[in-house]
Amino acid sequence: MYDNSMKAISYRLFFKAIANDRRLAIVNLLKSKPRNVTEITKALRAKQPTISRSLKCLQDCGFITVRRKGKEKIYALEDKTVRECLNLIEKHLKRYKSHLVKCGILKG
Repeated sequence: MYDNSMKAISYRLFFKAIANDRRLAIVNLLKSKPRNVTEITKALRAKQPTISRSLKCLQDCGFITVRRKGKEKIYALEDKTVRECLNLIEKHLKRYKSHLVKCGILKG
């Protein structure tokens, strides 16, 4: 049974996964094309262990997939559903940004 409490936990974890600056940057980077860890590290100017930890989280959460190409791992968004979901969230954020910023409850 999937009650409201379980649903709330799922929502919280979903948004927590992409609320981290580094993980969100990785997701946005992978929207354009699949990349290996070196490309991601260079693009985000971050250390490899930090990127790898974020990639592992995103993979465990189901946002990205990993495939082998020779010795390297290629990271990509899980499928078009993830991309569509994130695009809808971005559309909502653009539309309601001023309301979200004004919300006194969220600031507290």
